[in-house]
Amino acid sequence: DENSKTSIEKHISPEGDYLVTAYQESNIPVNVHAVIFDDRIQLLPASVQIICAENHRLLYRGADYIAFAQIDTILKKQFLNGSEKICKLLQKKGYRGIIGVDAMIVGREVYYLELNNRFQGSSFLINKELHKQGLPSLQEMNLHAFQGQKLEKCVVEKLQKLVVPYSFY
Repeated sequence: DENSKTSIEKHISPEGDYLVTAYQESNIPVNVHAVIFDDRIQLLPASVQIICAENHRLLYRGADYIAFAQIDTILKKQFLNGSEKICKLLQKKGYRGIIGVDAMIVGREVYYLELNNRFQGSSFLINKELHKQGLPSLQEMNLHAFQGQKLEKCVVEKLQKLVVPYSFY
């Protein structure tokens, strides 16, 4: 059996570092971009991450902003509220700029997995819609955050209504 202890041990090096976690078969992997400014946390539309299992590895294959809208409202709010709390803690520690929050929804619970202090694989889809709406790109917002600049009130209002109607694989 390819998932047996013996077969898995063949792929492991004694010198390597490994992170092992329980596999949750029925889950929804989610991601949200945020930009942390001096005076605010700007969350952007969230997505469902498309993850595929290949050769004993889970691989990122894309993002689906449309599918995120179909998740139960309570779970979406729980994920976004938790993400904002995490960003506020980072803000208090002095972090500024772009951050990606990855989590996994299992049943009625949200488990936060990882923070990425970089642009995400799906950033280009958000930028596509930002450009279409005449709004600053993620890169521009990141630069403004580093420079201690604020977002204009009209930009914040548009960002709060932003919908990213895209998916990619």
